[in-house]
Amino acid sequence: MPLLYRWTRSDAPLPQGYKLSDSNRILIIPNAKMEDEGNYTCHVLRVVGLVTASKSIYLVIQANPTFIIPLHDMHADEGSELIWRCEVRAKPWATYTWYKNSLTLTNVPREVEIRENVLWIRRLDKTRDSGMYQCIATNAFGSATSGAQLRVLSFKPNFVKNPLSPEILAGEGGNVTIDCAPEAAPFPDITWYKNGHDLKLIPGGDERVRMTIEGALVITKVNPADQGLYKCVATNINGESEMISMLTVASRVLLEVQRQNYKHGPGSFLQKGKTYNSTQHPQLTPH
Repeated sequence: MPLLYRWTRSDAPLPQGYKLSDSNRILIIPNAKMEDEGNYTCHVLRVVGLVTASKSIYLVIQANPTFIIPLHDMHADEGSELIWRCEVRAKPWATYTWYKNSLTLTNVPREVEIRENVLWIRRLDKTRDSGMYQCIATNAFGSATSGAQLRVLSFKPNFVKNPLSPEILAGEGGNVTIDCAPEAAPFPDITWYKNGHDLKLIPGGDERVRMTIEGALVITKVNPADQGLYKCVATNINGESEMISMLTVASRVLLEVQRQNYKHGPGSFLQKGKTYNSTQHPQLTPH
């Protein structure tokens, strides 16, 4: 009686694209991948479906390193922390070596620390740390290299791209935000002044007049006393820059039109019994 052959894989289906030959006695896995590793079993059956024998084999896939997290060019502020990571897929496990400008990087106490595939620079220095970096992963089957440039930025604050509006109009009782977003590296400290006096604002406060974490000035429930000249001063290790904006508060004066017809030029009058806001234009109705 003829025998039938069937292949199975423990805890997973057979790999995608597999082939069988020699009456299904041979299992072929084209372009085997690491995820194809596992326990495979060949079952021998009689025509009636009864298994008469089986044999298992564990397939181990080994491979040279292939990057799944390569390095990418980075821009970072001077004085900031850098954590740079690269990662490969490899079997057996790969070892990592870091290079800067073709020279091997090593640990520097309290400055640079290398933990396998992670490079940690505690406080970036423009002169010391700018350059071309490489992460090289190696195992018994080969190596892989990923490289990228680190540019450490350091310059004085400026308002070239994001100047303050020279004049801002706010309605009494409303809210107003004055943005202060200079370009700078490292990120600057922001100080706000009103009519030459330091407002002594702390980023992230919740007062009626407050400063956001990003440095914008926010005034809620605007009143006439808020009117004035506001100055944003941005400061970092490279210097400071400032810009000024004039805030004008529009009063909320209500005008009550008496309950009678008022002539307003030839052939027109204001409607009776209407209350107009000072920021609105009364509608004229032909008479």
